[in-house]
Amino acid sequence: MFHEDQPGYPSRIVQELHFEGKVDRKNLEDSIREITSMHPLLTALVDDRSFGTPHWLIDDSRSFPIHWHHQCPLSFKPDLKRFDITREVALEIHVIENQDRWNLLLNISHVICDGVASSSFLHDILLAYDNRFRKAHKIRPSNPNLLRQRNQYGLSFTKKIALLPAQIAGLALALTLIRRKVSPLSPVSLSEPERPQSENSPHIVSRKLDRDRYSQFQELAQQRGKSVNDYCIAFLHTAIGSWRKRQGIGSIHDWIRISIPKNLRPDSGHDLPACNVISIVPIDRQSKGLNNRTRLLKKAHEDMTFIKKGRLALTFLAILWIHRLRPNGIRRMSHRDICRTTTVLSNIGRIFRHSPLLDKNQKLKIENATLQKVVTVAPFRPRTNFTLFLSVYAEELYMDLNYDPQALTKPQAVELLNDFIAEIASALKNVDSRPGKA
Repeated sequence: MFHEDQPGYPSRIVQELHFEGKVDRKNLEDSIREITSMHPLLTALVDDRSFGTPHWLIDDSRSFPIHWHHQCPLSFKPDLKRFDITREVALEIHVIENQDRWNLLLNISHVICDGVASSSFLHDILLAYDNRFRKAHKIRPSNPNLLRQRNQYGLSFTKKIALLPAQIAGLALALTLIRRKVSPLSPVSLSEPERPQSENSPHIVSRKLDRDRYSQFQELAQQRGKSVNDYCIAFLHTAIGSWRKRQGIGSIHDWIRISIPKNLRPDSGHDLPACNVISIVPIDRQSKGLNNRTRLLKKAHEDMTFIKKGRLALTFLAILWIHRLRPNGIRRMSHRDICRTTTVLSNIGRIFRHSPLLDKNQKLKIENATLQKVVTVAPFRPRTNFTLFLSVYAEELYMDLNYDPQALTKPQAVELLNDFIAEIASALKNVDSRPGKA
């Protein structure tokens, strides 16, 4: 994440919570400071020494800005900073308020934490805020000492030995994937990554699957012995194939890669402060097979089952370790002028799943306000034209597509996301039309 951050392609997470109701400025700012003090990396810098390994510089006395905007939360878009984490705290918060609506927006470097951690950080802020109105929500304290153990991933020595054969197979497979030429969504020529980020960045297209349709989607996956994630991987491959065919892009021999971030937190890692504990796994398909939905779903399920059983998400970390043995190895790998993945599909699942703030409609309710909507933006790198972030809130599936305006127009991004949604709708329609279905 540190080496991939470039001026035109900031490696950051943006999360925006949309509320109906009122907000108390002092209580919110006090809550933000209270929770920030529990997470050392949120205000840390990175010491990037030329001939050594970059390391964290922890200083609890550092602060970050909280910007307040008296604007319409439905239309106002604040300028989001691109951070230099070697010189400044790589975090800022914006609050956009007007009448009975307000948005809480987090802009944070992906070097600091992943989507799971940023969501937990925001949730704890809301708990602390509600506690200031005579509530008594328990906020689980973090343990900074666990940061030194985060690269153990809950694996004992015995488990590591047991996983060794699968990891060797994973490395052999990775050698094949590394040699494979991956095609971008759109083969447009891009300007230098060192250019400033595009105006009004990030560029987002958002949709959601309502509660009834998402419930049907879950039921379909369960009946077929698959996961919702299996379906989403297959459907995104199909949507990319359909979109490229209409645009007249590429050939049947192109390789389309969807990279899937994997959460590597152990089950006992609830006390871990905000940080990154993720890896990534690639799912490759050739263009000529992107219209075979049955096979795509079967292969997605088989691949993800194999990855989970062998803990193959660890393989990518092993590859990073190998590159790290060379001088500037990870940086050189990160800055290769090639397409390393067509897109990234992040599926964080249910956010705020066990929150004490949830009401009967599964929406977060704090003093004088209710959370109505969540938008989350995952970053992309050069030649990865878009990312798709999936999350579930209030039993609805939120889909946030972040696209590169150098490669796609907004209508093209809308069309691509609509293709993905159409795949879900088609699968549900086929279930609804089966004999015996009402």
